[in-house]
Amino acid sequence: MEDIPVRSEVIKIEENKEEINSTKEFESEIKKEFTSSQEKLLSFVNEQVEDMKSKALFKGTDPSLEQLNEALTSFEPVLLGLTSLYEVIRWDKNQAQEAFDEFFAEKFIEIRDRVNLKNGPASKYYSSKEIEYMVQNQYKKEIATLKADINLTDGKLSTVNRLINGWSSYQFCITQISKNQIAELDATSHSIDRE
Repeated sequence: MEDIPVRSEVIKIEENKEEINSTKEFESEIKKEFTSSQEKLLSFVNEQVEDMKSKALFKGTDPSLEQLNEALTSFEPVLLGLTSLYEVIRWDKNQAQEAFDEFFAEKFIEIRDRVNLKNGPASKYYSSKEIEYMVQNQYKKEIATLKADINLTDGKLSTVNRLINGWSSYQFCITQISKNQIAELDATSHSIDRE
């Protein structure tokens, strides 16, 4: 004979199904938002890399002294542009973090005030962690969007920082090549003078 589940077991099974569906929904929201942010980041990175490629003068050829001087004089405006872009993105990152913190704090207090009744006994209060889970569960899409924005600005900031470091290395290389060419010209002019 088969056991018939009691009402409490059926309710538990239904609650577990809802919890699993809720978890899948949260994961899909996060994945969707993060995938969208990742696509935006890749577009930003590609745009910046193409822009930097256009600023590189030599493209694998042996530069003349004139080209080296041009590269050295155009270095600073590009660096200033990158620095400006870095600061704008740093500001955006702080703003994205503040937006998340503000949203989360507002929803946390809202839910805490709803579930922890002021007249009720303190022993029945939900813990901070439980309330955080409630906020995350109730505001999945909003939280996923806000966190994706933070990750996007963080990625942009990292990209521009690497471009600044790379551009600084580029200047060092240009300076070294320039010094080498000047030394070669000096050596050539000295050997011509001796003849």
